[in-house]
Amino acid sequence: MNNKILKIVFVMNLVVLNAFMGFTVLRSYVESAEEEKENTEENIIRSLQINDDTSCSNNCISYIDQKIASITPVVQKEVVQRELVVTQAPAQQTIVTTEAKTKSVNYMPIPGAGNTLETSWTVIEGSDFYLSKVDYPGITEVYFEANMKLKNGNGKGYLRVYDVTNSRAVDGSEIETSSQTSEFVSSGMISLWEGYNHYIIQARSLTADTTYFESGRLKIISER
Repeated sequence: MNNKILKIVFVMNLVVLNAFMGFTVLRSYVESAEEEKENTEENIIRSLQINDDTSCSNNCISYIDQKIASITPVVQKEVVQRELVVTQAPAQQTIVTTEAKTKSVNYMPIPGAGNTLETSWTVIEGSDFYLSKVDYPGITEVYFEANMKLKNGNGKGYLRVYDVTNSRAVDGSEIETSSQTSEFVSSGMISLWEGYNHYIIQARSLTADTTYFESGRLKIISER
């Protein structure tokens, strides 16, 4: 009986001892954790100390930024691309209007009359005239027209317009006949030079018969 009591007492003491030891170890662990926490917070506070009265240390700024970031909602920026639409103005249309031109025909009489038996070009006296193209605005064509004949009608007789001012025969002005009676003859289009020029009629014969210049004129065509 006494042995059982002793065993019971021994077991109870052992339980109490174990409980006491466990409590002691747990208390020591808790105290150590609290001390470590205090040391950590103290280190953080020290790291966050202000360098001077007006500025914050780098660690301080970093810590503040972290705290702000943890409580500040993230705002997503939406980038909106806008399509640039360029409206091109319609091309301007050029309207070309064509005005109807009026053609006019004028005749300039050539004075004088005469004849020659010479085979070389000979001046018909009194057939002088003066002309400037500016006297006929819009001039486009000029023709030499004459009444002429060749006595007896053997061979050919010739007439032409001569530019005394420029010492040249007027291009295209030469006409001819083999008729022994008066005949109206027209040249092709002649070429008059610019300026106020002195003109005269010349004649010649390639036969023994006489070439006659009876009358003449210039046919002048203009468009305006």
